[in-house]
Amino acid sequence: MNFKGSDFKLDVWALGLALYQLHFNKEPEWMELIREDSRKNYDESTQAFKDAQMLQKTKEAFKNLVFEKIETPYKTLQEKIKKDPNVSQEEKFFFLICSMLRFNPAQRVSIDKALESIKKLFPNFK
Repeated sequence: MNFKGSDFKLDVWALGLALYQLHFNKEPEWMELIREDSRKNYDESTQAFKDAQMLQKTKEAFKNLVFEKIETPYKTLQEKIKKDPNVSQEEKFFFLICSMLRFNPAQRVSIDKALESIKKLFPNFK
């Protein structure tokens, strides 16, 4: 397979969210933040956000949470794996999840690489 384009980066993000939820048995913290902002700030009739400042604050809070919960552990695990490729399966799996949920879509792992990693981590996965 050879997938390209930004749509596949969104698919990688969505798969990363699903794996996060399966791994931790809960949604990422930022999901409630987004739901709450949408509930308070989104107008269904106009299909637009009512308060641009509130939307900007939510975007910043979302970005901060992703950096705290994903980007920082990603960098830590990346260094750890470079030093010792024999890290635990759990750490490798969390690293994969982090690589799929990176804030910048251009820095996310490709769908091909994500699927390859899943097959290595879970050899019985079809």
